[in-house]
Amino acid sequence: MSAKRAQHDITGYFMSNQRFQELQEKSVADGSFVVDGNYTIPRTWGVYKVAVDQDGTTEQAFRLGNHPVRQHELVNELGAAELVMLFTSRLDAIELKNLLNAGG
Repeated sequence: MSAKRAQHDITGYFMSNQRFQELQEKSVADGSFVVDGNYTIPRTWGVYKVAVDQDGTTEQAFRLGNHPVRQHELVNELGAAELVMLFTSRLDAIELKNLLNAGG
């Protein structure tokens, strides 16, 4: 691997790691919201760790959706769904899911 490529990989990792920490600071506690039917007040979005089967092997993946209804759907569909982080911003949840699925 060239030095330029190695520098890009390391820089990408640190940038992702820094952004992950920023998102973590923006996350909210699960018990700090009122559940009203299928949703919370105010509306929240969760990022969930799940196990999915791909080509006969089980792999870790991350999904998102309105909390807590999406978590219940994932449990029914896949058997388990661990809440990783909860956000009041859907865009933050999307970004975290994408970072985690990219491995970075």
